[in-house]
Amino acid sequence: MSSNPSSLPPSPSRRSDKKQRVDTNNVEEETKKTSNSLQRMNDKVGREQALQEQLMEHDNGRLVLHALSYLDVVTFCRKQVVSKHFKDLCTKAVAMKCGKNGPKPHTDATLRKAVKKFCSIMYNDGSNNKEAMEYIACEYGFPIDSWNVSQVTSMSYLFCE
Repeated sequence: MSSNPSSLPPSPSRRSDKKQRVDTNNVEEETKKTSNSLQRMNDKVGREQALQEQLMEHDNGRLVLHALSYLDVVTFCRKQVVSKHFKDLCTKAVAMKCGKNGPKPHTDATLRKAVKKFCSIMYNDGSNNKEAMEYIACEYGFPIDSWNVSQVTSMSYLFCE
């Protein structure tokens, strides 16, 4: 009889090692399954919370937009923007007042004229010239940083008198 180790029946210690490896593999698989399941649950809860937040923001936005629709454009222009969301709501409120035509692109001459008119209403004359401000907002856009200046070739000394 030869003592070939491969022909011998497995020793109890080798059987135990194999069983431990199988158990370890099972534990790893179960851990992965549990982890994936928890991740899916967290994703679902996160999506539901995000959806609820969006719905609340939408409802609040609609309510604020309704309230803003009673204000004139001068009021929008003189208010300090507290957040991007509020700025977007003010922009929508002005767009609702102006209709669907949208602002026209500026040329050098129209931009200078519009800036002069805008600055005189906002800073110099102190009046609440609502008609002129609504005309500017509807004709050129609101707020001023949204004006279409794609056709303007020179802005030098634009805000200087």
